[in-house]
Amino acid sequence: VSAKFIDKDNTSLIIQSKKANYYNSSYNTEFSNDVVVQYMNNFITADNLDLDFDKNIVTIYNNVVYEGHRGKIKSDNVVINLITKNAEIFMNNSKNKVEVLSK
Repeated sequence: VSAKFIDKDNTSLIIQSKKANYYNSSYNTEFSNDVVVQYMNNFITADNLDLDFDKNIVTIYNNVVYEGHRGKIKSDNVVINLITKNAEIFMNNSKNKVEVLSK
């Protein structure tokens, strides 16, 4: 399954996975099984990604790995607000730490 989104600046975001559930009424989509997100020169891999257009958020969860030009981040969850572009990165268990490896 592949989805491509293009913003007003003509920058594309591509989401790929082996499985997805798409809801016609809301356009919300649940991606699963080997999710890969490509945005410019950044890549995120995970087990799951949910696009929620009702709340304007993207939730990426389960074995999340972000790789960009500045390094790598491993976490359990990433929640991105589609309007503000703010991202929240956190672990399921507050005793565990997000792993950051800088280049």
